[in-house]
Amino acid sequence: MQHEVEVEPGVTVWVEDLPPVEGAAPAAPMLLVAGGDETGLGRWPDPLVDLLRARHRVIRYDHRDTGRSAHRFDEHPYRLADLADDALRVLDACGIDRVHAVGAALGGELVQLLALDHPDRLVSAALLATTALETAAPETAAPETADPYTAGPYTAGPEPAGPDTSALETAAPATADPDPDPADPADPAMPVPGPSAAALPGPSRDVLRMRQEVQDPRDERGELAWRVEFRRRLCGGVLPFDRAEHAALERAVLAHSGRIEPSTAHAAEADPVGLDRGAELGAITVPTLVVEAPEDPVYPPPHARSLAARIGRAARTVTIEGMGHLLPAVVHEPLAALLLDHAAGAGEPVTSQPTQR
Repeated sequence: MQHEVEVEPGVTVWVEDLPPVEGAAPAAPMLLVAGGDETGLGRWPDPLVDLLRARHRVIRYDHRDTGRSAHRFDEHPYRLADLADDALRVLDACGIDRVHAVGAALGGELVQLLALDHPDRLVSAALLATTALETAAPETAAPETADPYTAGPYTAGPEPAGPDTSALETAAPATADPDPDPADPADPAMPVPGPSAAALPGPSRDVLRMRQEVQDPRDERGELAWRVEFRRRLCGGVLPFDRAEHAALERAVLAHSGRIEPSTAHAAEADPVGLDRGAELGAITVPTLVVEAPEDPVYPPPHARSLAARIGRAARTVTIEGMGHLLPAVVHEPLAALLLDHAAGAGEPVTSQPTQR
C-alpha cells in the first residue's frame, strides 16, 4: 500500500507500507530509512524488502525532496536532523507505536537521533554504511547511489585498488566479533570513545571525483550511465558488480521519481546543524546492530567500529565481508539474515496492522 504523509503543512512524503508474508508470526514492524538524497526504492531494493517481509511488516519511504515526495526546499527549508522527525510522522500516520529502525548512510545518523531522543519508539536499531553523529558532516550524494559526505575533518582516502574479482560469485558470510579483548575499544561492553573525527578516513578520491559531477547536465541516457558507474565505485571492488542489475534499479528509480534531475537538497542546501551529537551516543540503550562494510569507499573502516564503541554496551558489530556502501543482490541474503536475527533477539511481538486508506 502506497500513500502520502504530511510531515509539515504543505509538505508530503511518499510512503510504502508492506505487510508481512502470510503466516508470519506477529512482530514489530521494520522501518527502513534511506540516506541523503536517496529514495526508499533506490536504497532498499525490492528483493531485499521481500526477504525482510518474511517476518515483518516493512515501511520504506522517500525523504522530502527525493523521489515522489514533495520537492519544496526553497519554500520549506529544513535541517537534516528534521528528517528524523519526518520518520516519526511516518510511523504515526501508519499507526505504529514501536519499530525496528534500520538506517543506511544519512539514514543511519537519523536512526541514531531517534535512539537518543525517542527510545520509546524503537524496539531495536540497525546501522549500516554510516558513521557516528559526532563525525557527521554535510554529505553530497549521487542520485540513488549513496551519500558520500566528505566535508569536515576527514581526509580523502586512498585510490581504490581495483582488483580483478570476476571469479567471485557470492558474498562471504557475515562474521561477528570473537570474544573481544577487554582493551579493545570496539568491545560493545566498554563505552569508551572511538577514534576522533580527525582520525577517521574519508571517502576515496575516486568517489570524491565523481561527487563533483553530480549536477553536471546529462540527458536521460547519460544520467543512467553516470549513475550506474558511480554505483560501481560505491560498491567497493571486491564483490562482483552486475551492471545490468544496477541499471535496472536506476531505471526503476527514474520511473518512480518521474525526473532525471538529481536530488541534491540534502547535500547542497539542508543545514547539518543537529547531527553533531556524538558525545551523547553512550546514552543509547536501544539494542543496536552496527553492520561493518569493509569495502565501503565512503565510510571505510574503522567508522563502524568507532560508532559501536561510542554507543557502548547497547551495540554490537558484525562484518559482511566484501560489502561496500550500497546493497547489491549479492549481499541481500546475509544482510537480511543479520537484520532478522537482530530484530528477533530484541523485540516483543506486536500485532499492529497497516493503516487502511
